[in-house]
Amino acid sequence: MGPSVGPGFRGRKPSTNLVNDGFNEVRERHRLVDLLESGRLRADLVIKGGKLVNVHSSEIYEADVALSGTRIAVVGEDAKEFTSSKTKVVNAEGAFLSPGLIDVHYHVAGTYLTMTNLAMSLLARGTTAIASDFYEYGAVAGPRAIEAGLAEALRTPLKVLFNVPLLAYIQNDPFGNSGMVKPEDLMEMLDWDAAVALGEVQPETGSNPHVRSLIEKTVKLRKTVVGHYVGFHEIGVASWLSLGATSDHESVNSEEALQKVRSGVRIVAREGSAAVDLRNVLRAVTEHGLDPRRFMFCTDEVDPLELKTLGHMDYKVRKAIGMGVPPISAVQMATINAAEYYRVDNDIGSISAGKIADIMIVKDLRDFRAHAVVANGKLVAERGKYIMRLPQPRFPKFMRRTIHLRPALEGTDFAVRTRNAKATQVKINVIKAYEGSLISGRGVATLDVDRGVVVPDPKKDVLKVSVIDRYGSNQIGSGFMNGFELLQGAVAESFAPVPEYLVAIGCSDDEVAFAVNKVRDMQGGFVVSVNRTVIADFHLPVLGLISEDPLDKVTDTLQRATDAFRRLGCRFKSPFLSLMFMTYPLIPTLKITQAGLVDVELMKYVDVVVDDEE
Repeated sequence: MGPSVGPGFRGRKPSTNLVNDGFNEVRERHRLVDLLESGRLRADLVIKGGKLVNVHSSEIYEADVALSGTRIAVVGEDAKEFTSSKTKVVNAEGAFLSPGLIDVHYHVAGTYLTMTNLAMSLLARGTTAIASDFYEYGAVAGPRAIEAGLAEALRTPLKVLFNVPLLAYIQNDPFGNSGMVKPEDLMEMLDWDAAVALGEVQPETGSNPHVRSLIEKTVKLRKTVVGHYVGFHEIGVASWLSLGATSDHESVNSEEALQKVRSGVRIVAREGSAAVDLRNVLRAVTEHGLDPRRFMFCTDEVDPLELKTLGHMDYKVRKAIGMGVPPISAVQMATINAAEYYRVDNDIGSISAGKIADIMIVKDLRDFRAHAVVANGKLVAERGKYIMRLPQPRFPKFMRRTIHLRPALEGTDFAVRTRNAKATQVKINVIKAYEGSLISGRGVATLDVDRGVVVPDPKKDVLKVSVIDRYGSNQIGSGFMNGFELLQGAVAESFAPVPEYLVAIGCSDDEVAFAVNKVRDMQGGFVVSVNRTVIADFHLPVLGLISEDPLDKVTDTLQRATDAFRRLGCRFKSPFLSLMFMTYPLIPTLKITQAGLVDVELMKYVDVVVDDEE
């Protein structure tokens, strides 16, 4: 059986061993110095004959790399003098040596994988470090779940640059919060050695005294204040930067990125499943000529189907190069820029003596794919496959059976009613969902009324959408949505940022009720149903968010569920992910929550029915 991921360090600093004895581990460095100065260095592994992509000097030249323990000992023309009969030699002749890739902002639960299975998948693609906050874990089950997720991750060769999850505390306030994470929990997390940043400081949170205290402590500890700013407003950005924010991953075009860079913001070009922004944002580099060293890459959210078929950070580097970003600049965006931003460039982000040995071997610099990957000085992946053994974790009871709904919800629980008993038709506000965007639009439609209940109209692509509180209150907010084009049935899922409520969309109230009940019975996952019959499902038993299956099985199951979703009429690339983000009331314009319809620009609840008079 695998190791338990239950919390083992509540009330004291967690064990944050990021690699052997950790970042900046003095003994490992001193050992390396002693071996070099005494002439006794015999490398454990040598990468021979490769072309070094030097992210410090922006050069490419031939170099051997000798590794000792977890660190790089020597980078030079010939490592022959440092080899012995016990040295493992990797022949990289004709290939390029890139530093291991770093994702600056990654919500890991969006892959539905355990951290163990995610680590194996990412390392196989050349990603050796990610910045993540485990906010989803905390929203569902509190600080001990965050500790458990981090503890599991730290048992793998994948490095986690832990961002203290401000989102887990703020969540969707004032429009929803599970109440599982308190400010004092975040204050404690800032002291963890693994914590390099405070995550996602948004302008809307600036007046919160707890947020201000957290930022103050982050700055005093010389850790990074990660930002989140939608759009551009000169005074708003000035206030947000004054608060302490330093980066943004919400830019969607080059003009927005240009203005933010001019303001001193580091831009994180996002390329995920629901938000595909990299090409538009990087025009600020390729067309406006901005310094690429002010840019980094992130995933934010990506479903496992795209992780398997497209890749991870390697895909972002390929895409950037394909649109005209110089290859060295693209590699810098994915490595040293990120390491410097998080102030860990003394350990990762480049291939140079003394750094942790995270190296990606690439056959073709433009078709940027991992031929082999070294992490912590060991060869961990070859030809896109993880080759080391990692034991699977065992999850504690508190991370299971986390959906608390009363049994047998009915269609009437999801009804939108009109106050005018005589009405036969009403105008309603409609959320407009768009492919590839987290930003929704606003619309108005006219729908029929049946005995006081407003009826969805699939022929007009006006569907019922509902959010359900999973934490025991049984609160349900319902409205209408356009864009998903379902002609029959319903879909429900237990994954909706940030409180991780349940969300459902369907052609009738009864169909929505059936799908939600099935997700409750499964204790987490996705359900696609037609005529009160499940045609596809995807079980997520851990926190209602995570499968225990490996990537290949997860993608097979999710593909079947996605295909079923599309058979109902939806044409979105990542329909489950697009649906869940229509519940996030901190990104414009209209969003649905467990308490009703929110106009994000007005920051208030609005009526679903527009002309609802007695």
